[in-house]
Amino acid sequence: MHRFVKYILDGLMNILVLAPLVVTYWRGTFHVLDIYLLPDPALRVASHWLSIAVAVVGLLIFGYLQDWMRQRVNATKSPISEIMLKRIYCYFFGLMCVNHWRGVWGLWDIYTGYTLASGLYSFGSGVAILLMTRGFCNTLSPPLIAACDLNDDFFQITTRFQVPRSVTCLYLLDSLFSIVVMGSAVVGVVRGFWYILDNVHEQSIFSYMLSLLAAVLLMIITLFLQKPASIVSAKLEGSGHWWLKIIFEDCYMVLGMMTGINAWRAVWGIWDLYVYPQDRVLSAWIGHVVGQLGLMLMYHASSALVKGISVDGAAPAGQGCFLPSNSLVMFQQEGRRMRNLHERAKEIQRRSIATAAVEEGDDLMGKGVPQMEAIDKDSVVHVKTAPVAPTDCDDYSVSGKLQSNLQRYYGDTLGGQSEKRQSLVGSADEPPPKT
Repeated sequence: MHRFVKYILDGLMNILVLAPLVVTYWRGTFHVLDIYLLPDPALRVASHWLSIAVAVVGLLIFGYLQDWMRQRVNATKSPISEIMLKRIYCYFFGLMCVNHWRGVWGLWDIYTGYTLASGLYSFGSGVAILLMTRGFCNTLSPPLIAACDLNDDFFQITTRFQVPRSVTCLYLLDSLFSIVVMGSAVVGVVRGFWYILDNVHEQSIFSYMLSLLAAVLLMIITLFLQKPASIVSAKLEGSGHWWLKIIFEDCYMVLGMMTGINAWRAVWGIWDLYVYPQDRVLSAWIGHVVGQLGLMLMYHASSALVKGISVDGAAPAGQGCFLPSNSLVMFQQEGRRMRNLHERAKEIQRRSIATAAVEEGDDLMGKGVPQMEAIDKDSVVHVKTAPVAPTDCDDYSVSGKLQSNLQRYYGDTLGGQSEKRQSLVGSADEPPPKT
C-alpha cells in the first residue's frame, strides 16, 4: 500500500509540478531568444539558422567534454561547489537545447506555415525518420520523463551509434547525425502533433484544459500499462521476434508521446493567455527564471534537458517499457545512497584518527573515537575496531565510485592511510604481540 501511494504521488508531482516547471522554462527561454536573438523581422530566417548553429556547436562541445566535466566536478571537495557547477552546466546546456528546438521549429513555420497540412507533413516526416533510425522513444517528455540531478549519469550524453569518443572523426559524425537528423526529427513530430491539435480545436482556454485532461488520463493509462507491456516485450524478445518487439514498444510509446505533447500544449497555452499577455518581455523572463529556479530547487534541472539519443528496443527483458518518471523515488534513492556514502566516509575517518593516535602514542580515550579498545600506549600496537555495518555503498568498489567520493571529502583517507593502518592495526582476530 505504501508503495502504491508513493507511485500515485510521483505521478501527481510530475503532472502538477515538474512538467509545468519544465514547460514554463522552455516557453520563457524560447521567447527570450525570440526577443533578443536578431529580433528584426527581416532577419527572422537568419535568427533561426543562427539558433541551430549555436545549438549544434554547443551540444558537440558538451558531448566531447562530458568525461572531463564529470571528473572535474566529482573532484570538488565541497558539496556546495558541486551543486553550483551542476547548476551552471544545466543552465547553459538548457540554452543549447532550446536553441536547437527554436531553430528547427521556426524554419518549419517559415517554409510551411501553420496550417493543418504543415502539421501533418511535419509529423509524418518526423515519424518516418525516427522509425527508420529506431529513435521513436525519444519523443517522450515530462511528465513521463524525470531526471534527478543526483544521478551518476548526470553528464552522460548518448549518441545513436555509441561511437567511442576516442575515435574522433566517427564520433563527430555520430554526434552530428544524432543532433541534426534524429533530434530535428523529434522536433518535427512534436510540432506536427501540436499543430494538428491547434487546427482541430480552437486555441482557447477550453481547448487547453481539454488537452490537460487528456494528458492526465493518458498518463494514468500509460503508467499502469508499464508492467503488462514489459511482460509482452520480454516474451517477444525471448521468442526471437526482435522486430515485433520494437514495433510493439513503439506502439506503446505513442501513448507517451501524446501524453507529453498534450501536457506541454496545455501549460504553454495557459501561460500565453494569463501570464502578462500584453507584456511579452516580462512574461518571457518570468517563465525563464521561475522555471529554472523551480527545477533547480527540486534537484530536477536535468528534466528540462535533452541529453542524447535512446534506441528503440535496446533495453533487454522489457525494460524499455518502464518509463523513468518516478522522480520522488529517484530522489529518495539517490539521497539515501549519498547519506550512506557520507556515513561510510566518517567511519573510515574515525579509524584513521585512531591509527594516527596509536602511532603518536596519544590517549585514545580522550579522542572521542567510539567503540575503540586501547591498551598501554607504550607497548601496544594493536587496536580492535568494531565492524562497520553493511550499507548500500558496499556495492561500490573502493577503487571506483566509493573511493572517488571519499577522497573528495577526506583527501587520502583510503590512500596513504590504508597501508599505514594495515601495518599498525592488524586484524581483530590476531592476538596482540607479546612484549
